Parts: sequence; structure tokens; C-alpha cells
Amino acid sequence: MINTTILFFSLGGSPGVLQTTLDGLLDKQYEFQKIIIVSNNFPDGKKQIEDIEKILAKYPGLQHEWLPTGLSDLFTEEDNRLYFEIVLERLVQEKAAGNDIIVSIAGGRKTMSALLLVASYIAGIKKVFHFLAPDDLINQQKITGEDIPKGAISVIKLPHLQIDRLLDYLVQYADEEKRFDSVLSLVQQLKTEELFNTVNQYFTERVALAKLKEAYRSRVPLLQRMITATETILQHLLQDKLMIKPDFEKRVKTFESFYKKKRDFEKD
Repeated sequence: MINTTILFFSLGGSPGVLQTTLDGLLDKQYEFQKIIIVSNNFPDGKKQIEDIEKILAKYPGLQHEWLPTGLSDLFTEEDNRLYFEIVLERLVQEKAAGNDIIVSIAGGRKTMSALLLVASYIAGIKKVFHFLAPDDLINQQKITGEDIPKGAISVIKLPHLQIDRLLDYLVQYADEEKRFDSVLSLVQQLKTEELFNTVNQYFTERVALAKLKEAYRSRVPLLQRMITATETILQHLLQDKLMIKPDFEKRVKTFESFYKKKRDFEKD
């Protein structure tokens, strides 16, 4: 059951992008009850907050929440890592709470948009949008304060990459040490580098497993012929012998059985 539909917006140096986002979504009939605004500590932060509050006043009934990052800007790798961890954890929390999430990557620096997009993929957010308006209308808005016509706003829905399903599988089946009971606990416990290394390692192992499985299956017909040939040879050798003919179990192990024995052998 979906509790609330939340718009997740990253604020940059141009507050007007927020109105472009809101108008673009509403023009396309997307409904949401709340907006979470991710904000850095920009030098003109007080004025930006006032500008944002003026914009939000045009949308009565829309709840809003500020999510401060504590960062002045994203100048260093550490800044970017902290920003990514803040937005990722919050997105996963809201998803785990049963809320429907819409993400706008239109605001902020390019790195903020890129990190928010990756975080959305990991959190399993399917509604991720970018918004564009003609430059002349944007400049006119800055000078006169006039709203950009809704019909002039390009609403671009980005494709969904199902990284979240990979993480779900990792938590359920590949976490042999049982460190995580959900994707949320995985995100909360692992810092960015360890999280990506864990996912990359798991992905590499899955690719290697898929290749091994295909190689094994391609050899099954050969193994079956070998079994038949071996049975024929043994029957020929035993045909004149005064003994009970043995029964032959002609079966090639399934890949799952083969792989389990392989893993057990490697552990020993």
C-alpha cells in the first residue's frame, strides 16, 4: 500500500528550476503530496530559502521538508561521497516506508544530478525526470519574474535501470554472513566505496557463474555420449563373463548439483 507520493528535488543555485519541475509534472498529470528539498549551505542560502518559499506558496496543500546536507558545495570527492550517501539513504528509507517517489534531477550541479540518478537506480525509483525550458523564457523569468508557460516545459522521463533487484538478490541469497536484512540495512552499513565494491564483486561473480553455467550446459550432450560409449564398452567386455550384469545409472548431474559440490570442495 502506497502511503504518500513524494517529489525528491535537489536544490542548486537556481530556485526557478523548482517551479519548472512542479509545473512540468502537474501539466503531465503527476500527483504528489509532499516535496523533499535537498539543500546545500550556499553563500546566499537565506535568500534561496525565501525564493523557494515564495514558489511553494503558489502550490497550496503541498507539504515540504528541507533535507540539509551540511555541505557548502560539492568541490571534493568527500563532498560528493557525503551527498550521495545522504540522498541514497533517504530515498531507500522512503521506499521502505511504502511511499511512491518521484525524482527530479533538474536542479543543482551536474555531479548532484548524476549522483541523485545513481541513488535513484539503487533505491529502485522508477519515476526519474529531467526538465528543460527554452533559454529565452528562463532569462525572461529571471528578469520579470513571469512564470514559464507549462506547455513550453519539456518533461523527460529517464529509463529505469533495475539495480535495486540486484541488491535485493544480494541481500537474500548472496550475503552468506547474513550481515544485512534489507537493502536499507545494506545502504546504512556500507559507505559508498564498500557498497560499490560489494555490488561490483557480486555482479562479477554472477557473470562468471552465468558463463560457467553456459559452458557446463554446452558440454552436457558430450557427457551423455561419453556415458553411452562407456556403457557399450563395459557391456562388450562383460558379455562372456559369468557374472550378473551391472545396472548403469546414466545421468549427468544438473548444473546446480555440480556447482554445489564445487563450492563445497572450495570451502574444504
